[in-house]
Amino acid sequence: MTIEKPEIRADGQLVTDWESVYVRRSFTEVAGAFRITGPGFLVHDGGRYSNFPKAGQLRPGAKVSIRTEDGKPLITDARVEDFSLEVTPSGQRVTIVGRDIGGDLVDSSVRIPPNEWAGLKPFTVVQTILQGQFDVPIKVGPGGANEGERIPSFAVNPGERLAEAFDRALGPTGLLHYVDEFGLLVVEKAASRRTSTVIRDGPKGIVRRQRWQESYSTRYARYEVLGQFSSAGQVPANVSASPRGTAIDPGIRDIAPGRSLTVVMGRQGQQQDVERAAIKLAQTRRGQGSILSLELVGWRGSEGAQLWGVNSIVPVALTELMNAPGSSPVDGEGATAPPTEVTPVDLLIRSVAFSLSSRGTTSTLDLVPAEAYGIDKQGTTPGVEFGDF
Repeated sequence: MTIEKPEIRADGQLVTDWESVYVRRSFTEVAGAFRITGPGFLVHDGGRYSNFPKAGQLRPGAKVSIRTEDGKPLITDARVEDFSLEVTPSGQRVTIVGRDIGGDLVDSSVRIPPNEWAGLKPFTVVQTILQGQFDVPIKVGPGGANEGERIPSFAVNPGERLAEAFDRALGPTGLLHYVDEFGLLVVEKAASRRTSTVIRDGPKGIVRRQRWQESYSTRYARYEVLGQFSSAGQVPANVSASPRGTAIDPGIRDIAPGRSLTVVMGRQGQQQDVERAAIKLAQTRRGQGSILSLELVGWRGSEGAQLWGVNSIVPVALTELMNAPGSSPVDGEGATAPPTEVTPVDLLIRSVAFSLSSRGTTSTLDLVPAEAYGIDKQGTTPGVEFGDF
């Protein structure tokens, strides 16, 4: 596997003499993040080099872009948010950390009037809020513009952050939103892409390390979502808060039947809206507690392939982990297939981290069942139960 040689630029100037670089992207975190370390960077400026930190080009506020040697972006126009300089008898060490424009969407409250709209599609709500405050281009992925019914009424809560409002508008439809490597806000359905590369372990595989984690701490036996009808004179006032949807997680019901979670949908909708929202909430909670983390050799599945990307389905075949009784993320208890007969299973890339350090060029993927983010296993039936992933 070829060792990647990324190019780092700060405010357009080439940065050299760094020791390690790390870039992470996740559709659950919205923003892409980076970290660069070195003994004291050199910044190339028109034929001469200036020693950092004296030059100061990488102080907070500087814009950083990182690309691969063949020009593929890892992160674009990210802003340095934190800078630290450590001085010891052996020398100095600099660490800079930052995020792309997604950091502003996560941190900033919505401030545009009138903060309330009626009859808009979920995507249009996001577009209206974003363009009223930030100049960020939107990339519409599969299903992004047309998914979901028109929202009878959507109001921004006081102090609500942009990313929170986006999630509230898009969430019940199963749409994701995150900033990609080009600095665009992507709105698309879960599992919008597929990679043909099969991730395998063993002598001929690319897996360095694998970890399977299952947690019940954020899961509940019963989920209930409450909504409100549109009050346009069509529904009596005494039933204006009556829509409710429920979903059951049998895995938790069987061990802790009293665990329940009730949430308010936060927007007006009809019965089918809250039913779907309840199922999605249960699926997401279960999926968030079932994570397969893989550290892989290189940043791509094979020579010349595309970089690993979030929200992509990838087939995975792990000889040891998928045959360990009671620990398989897909086969469940009692998995006994011999190592030579592991069948690839489709999982969704929730996050990817690219790293280049003394340990070499690696990528770390966090994988979850596709059902965790908007892909229903059963219909929107009140009180629906869904089985193991």
